[in-house]
Amino acid sequence: MQTSSKKLTKKQQRQIIRQFATLLSDLQHLEECQIFFESFLTKTEQNVFTKRLGIIWMLHQKKSYDEIKKKLNVSSATISSIARQMDNEGSKLIVNKLRVDDWAERWAKKIMGFFRLKS
Repeated sequence: MQTSSKKLTKKQQRQIIRQFATLLSDLQHLEECQIFFESFLTKTEQNVFTKRLGIIWMLHQKKSYDEIKKKLNVSSATISSIARQMDNEGSKLIVNKLRVDDWAERWAKKIMGFFRLKS
């Protein structure tokens, strides 16, 4: 991933981040989110993003560094760097959203299993 050495002003950066956040909040469906993710981010950026998200979730689940390293093919340094950020607002928000999704997915499977047994 390459970044330009030319920096935006703080004002420009705040405006663009606000526009980006507005764009994300306007995405209506899972399919729109996937299209955005796959077309806006490069393959490298997608890889970095998904590994970072995976590390946050696995740290929340109290997985060991060794387990995370093996499963996500990342270094201890990467895990450690993300672990230091686990108490920030963004990481807490991610964990809360993923926890709700995980709960909903588990219950959906249970409910579907219940109806399959009744058929």
